[in-house]
Amino acid sequence: MGQRHDPPEGVIRDRISTLLERCERWSELGRYRKILEAVERALPSTDELPDLKAALLIWKAHALGAMDMSDRAHASAAKAWQLEPSSQAAHIMALALIHEGENDHAEQILRFGLQRFPGAAHLVFQLALLLAEQGRVPEAIDLLDDAPIDTLDERVFTFHVGIRANLLARMGRWREAMQTVEEGLAAYPEAVELQETHDALTLQRQLHDAEERLGAVWQQSLRRIDEASASGVDASIEALGASMELPDLVILAARRLWRRFVETDPTRPRAHQAWAAALLASIFAIDGGDVPLTFFARYAGTSYETVRSAYRRIGAFLDRLDPKEISDSFAVRSNPQLDPAHPGFPGSPARGPGQLVAFPHRGGGKRS
Repeated sequence: MGQRHDPPEGVIRDRISTLLERCERWSELGRYRKILEAVERALPSTDELPDLKAALLIWKAHALGAMDMSDRAHASAAKAWQLEPSSQAAHIMALALIHEGENDHAEQILRFGLQRFPGAAHLVFQLALLLAEQGRVPEAIDLLDDAPIDTLDERVFTFHVGIRANLLARMGRWREAMQTVEEGLAAYPEAVELQETHDALTLQRQLHDAEERLGAVWQQSLRRIDEASASGVDASIEALGASMELPDLVILAARRLWRRFVETDPTRPRAHQAWAAALLASIFAIDGGDVPLTFFARYAGTSYETVRSAYRRIGAFLDRLDPKEISDSFAVRSNPQLDPAHPGFPGSPARGPGQLVAFPHRGGGKRS
């Protein structure tokens, strides 16, 4: 049997270098299976070259993660880390863990990676986003502020500015958020991402201000309910809305709808939670939502049949109202008074159809 003759190290390194460049191009094209096939063929040739094997395992992990094989992606990245620790390996391991819902473990990996590679911006951004998703926004902002960011790298700088500005806006620190983006644009005036962030935050702030004004008007207009059962439903709306982390305007709209309903139909309900669930579901329906009643009933911990009965009675009442009264008095996402082009204080007529601005449900108004 003939003796095996492996190519010289220099030849192997040249081949792997070429393959790594191809992997980058294939990744841009979304050809992840091609990456896997090529990497698997090349891996045996790097058994004596741990740095090259680690680089190939990183690309394998990247491809597996992109193909939603998070467990295999984590295993490949962990092998790469054992051979040669890198910020890329920590990044992919954390992504895989987040995909599996293991956020605490992912946070540990990211923090360990940042201890080893303090200048790794992608680990900073990933950890900041993970913290923000858990409601730890001040901690995420502190992380971004303390991170050594290369301001000469336009891509890294714009990511940093964009994430920081959005987190500041999420905390209601609008002046700082806009200042952050404007300073970023001063450094990179041609950065499309920063201009888009600036425009989006401008619109969000206009919506936020409109929501606050409308919420103040709605709050002031709420008359007191003296009857015990009716006031019990009102309190249940607040409690259930808070437990579901609904925006304040949604809760206020449901309370307004309840008062309007009992003026016409002085009902004396006993199932306060069921009526609260039905009223909140009605607000979602007014805004075109398709959340099933079972969702609200489950959150309220009450009978679906009782919620459905109350919901039908509320629906029959709404059918008798003028559509404009419904949109102005109870709509949230589609309320004409949340249009930034609205000519006056909330409560005055809007200019007309076609100028509605979508209410930012995602992340907006949540109570942390």
